[in-house]
Parts: sequence; C-alpha cells; structure tokens
Amino acid sequence: TKQIGWIAQEVQEVFPEMIFEDSGNLAVKYSEFVPILIKSVQEQQTIIEKLLKRRGIQVESIKEDHAPIDSISEPF
Repeated sequence: TKQIGWIAQEVQEVFPEMIFEDSGNLAVKYSEFVPILIKSVQEQQTIIEKLLKRRGIQVESIKEDHAPIDSISEPF
C-alpha cells in the first residue's frame, strides 16, 4: 500500500512540537496541523477575495474608461 505523508525530520526543523517518537522512529502528529491548515486556508481566502475585489474595481474602471470609445464605434 502506498503511503503519503511528510518526512518527520523535515517537519521537525520547523515544527518540533509536532513530532513524537514511536518505536525509535520519528513520527508526525498530523492532527496537530488541522488548526494551522484551516487558519492558513482562511487567510488565503481573504487574500483571494481582496484581489478579486480589486480586480473587479479595475475591470469596472476600464469599462468606464472605454465607454466613450464604445459609443463612437456603434453603427449609425
């Protein structure tokens, strides 16, 4: 069976409190990462929403700037 996970030694460098020893091997406390991951997704979503809002404002501004040009190009 193929297993997916993090290398405990690499995680230990950044989050030593998230590692424990099991039968002489290092292991990751995966459940401890859930709150961290949820918070990071929430922060990322806030950034995405701000960027989308800014882009929406930019798109509306461009549409307003081009409105006079669009009216000139309409057929008579």
